[in-house]
Amino acid sequence: MKSKFPYPIVFLLPTLDVGGAERVVLRTAAHIDRSRFSPTVVAFVRGGGKLADELAAAQVPTVALYDGQSPSLWHCIRLLGWLRRHRPYVLLTYMFRANVTGCIFRKLSVVPNLICSERSALCESQLRLWLYKSTATWMDGFTVNSEASRNFWVEQLGISVEDVNVICNGVDTSVFTPGKLGEELVIGVLARLHHHNGIDWLLEALKEVETSIDKPWVCRIAGEGPEAAALKEKVWQLGLEHRVRFLGHVDEPNKFFGSATIAVHPARYSGMPNSVLEAMSCGCPVVATAVGGTPELIDHGTTGWLVRPDDPSGTAERLVDLLSRPATCQKVGVAARKKIENEFSLEAMVSRTEIVLTDTIHRVKDRL
Repeated sequence: MKSKFPYPIVFLLPTLDVGGAERVVLRTAAHIDRSRFSPTVVAFVRGGGKLADELAAAQVPTVALYDGQSPSLWHCIRLLGWLRRHRPYVLLTYMFRANVTGCIFRKLSVVPNLICSERSALCESQLRLWLYKSTATWMDGFTVNSEASRNFWVEQLGISVEDVNVICNGVDTSVFTPGKLGEELVIGVLARLHHHNGIDWLLEALKEVETSIDKPWVCRIAGEGPEAAALKEKVWQLGLEHRVRFLGHVDEPNKFFGSATIAVHPARYSGMPNSVLEAMSCGCPVVATAVGGTPELIDHGTTGWLVRPDDPSGTAERLVDLLSRPATCQKVGVAARKKIENEFSLEAMVSRTEIVLTDTIHRVKDRL
């Protein structure tokens, strides 16, 4: 069989907005070995398009099938035409809409190789689980970002552990570096403003912090999402207007975490949250809920602290204690940084992706 080096590969996303999966695609596509793989990122819709500029800076070709509409049947038809014209050797899909669409196209032999990726666990509807189970045999590879996610999908899809590859999210430790703290105590939260991320109950915890600390402090919340208006209203109802600041999208999350005293990730569900990885890489101590793959990142009391989701009082007690012990926070931040360097680097994530790609391609060659 004639060599196709560099193999043309396509990363398929629902939108070019910035989120956890989108960050993974950006970092992987930008740093993958170009002598072996030629990447293109395709999205059903452009959305806010924030990812497009970063991909362009990394010299990764990018295609948005439509500018501002929600994914629909027409987007799938347009994608079908694009794939037939460009004929990628491997299609890598991320998240539900892209994964199911990719499975259908693989079944129809539109693409020779398909690797699907799921970034979440425990928050899928029964309809989505049924669709995944119905199309699981059409995938050539299935990846997740944590052992917790692998266990979940193995059970739900009825497949073997060997059929699911874990590719942990990675951080560029040369970009996410420890910053310089100011005198003000800063609680940093970087997350999409969605019910799954639990910022609503964190605000209740902050109200309890307000009554327990007499030092000046502020909580900066970075991110956008459907609950922005409701959360701002809740801040007003709790009387926290002087404590909580909504920053919207931040272009430099490394500086955001580098200036935070403590980072909090209050998610109700999670795969392997990039914001926790990024905060740890910046040497910022993290308080996060023990859900999904987060306990695989945080060794409680050593590289961060774990709390229960929807537990305002317990979380407030933890925050009050830590904000009064800066030496402990600094020590844990140093240990967190070392863990990221040793186990969750960008290089490790890209290398693992290249291995999965190569193994999938070789399996197909063996069948020919």
